[in-house]
Amino acid sequence: MDQQETTQRSDKPKSKRNGAVLFASFIAAIIILFFGINYILVHNDIKDADKQSENLSEQISLLTTNVEKQQRLPENILKEATAFAKEERLQVTPVFDVLLKEATDDAALTGITFNESGLQIKMNFSTLQDATAYEKALVKNKDIFENVKMDKVAAYTPVSEDELASKPDIATTARYQAVYNVTLNKVQLQKAQQKAGKQ
Repeated sequence: MDQQETTQRSDKPKSKRNGAVLFASFIAAIIILFFGINYILVHNDIKDADKQSENLSEQISLLTTNVEKQQRLPENILKEATAFAKEERLQVTPVFDVLLKEATDDAALTGITFNESGLQIKMNFSTLQDATAYEKALVKNKDIFENVKMDKVAAYTPVSEDELASKPDIATTARYQAVYNVTLNKVQLQKAQQKAGKQ
C-alpha cells in the first residue's frame, strides 16, 4: 500500500512537468509562427516598395527628359528673352552672344528666367570642369555681366524612351546641369545700345 502511494505521488510531478513542457513548447511554437509570418509579410512589403520605387524612378527619368526637351525649345527661351528685354528696355543680343560664345560645343542652354536682380541661366555640360570653366569665362565679360555665380550643379542621366528598358550605364552617359545667377551690367549695356542707336 505504501509503495502504491509512493508511485502515485511520483507520477503526479512527472505529469505536471510534462504538461509544463507541452505548454512551453506550444507557446514557443506560436511565437516562432508569429515571427515567421511577420517576416514573410515585411519581406513582401519591402519587395513591393522596391518595385514601386523602380517604377517611380523610371517615370521621373521620363518626365525629366520630356521637361528638358520642352525647355530646350527655342520658342520657350525666346519668350523669356523677349519678356526680359521689354521689362528692362535692354537689347539682349550681346548677352546671348556671350552666353553662347563661351559655352563648349556640346553644352546646351536649357533655360533662362529673370527677376529684378538679373538672370538665372540653366546650362547642360558633359563634365563638371566645363561647368566651372563656363562660369570663369562669363565673369571675364565685365561689359556684359556685373556678377556671375554658379548657384548649383547636379549630375543627371539623360534617358530616352527607347533606352528606359535597357537601363543605360550612368557612368558613361552622365551630364551636369548648372544653374547660374547673373547680374547684368545694365549701365554698359545701355551705353552700347545708345551707341548702336546713334550709328
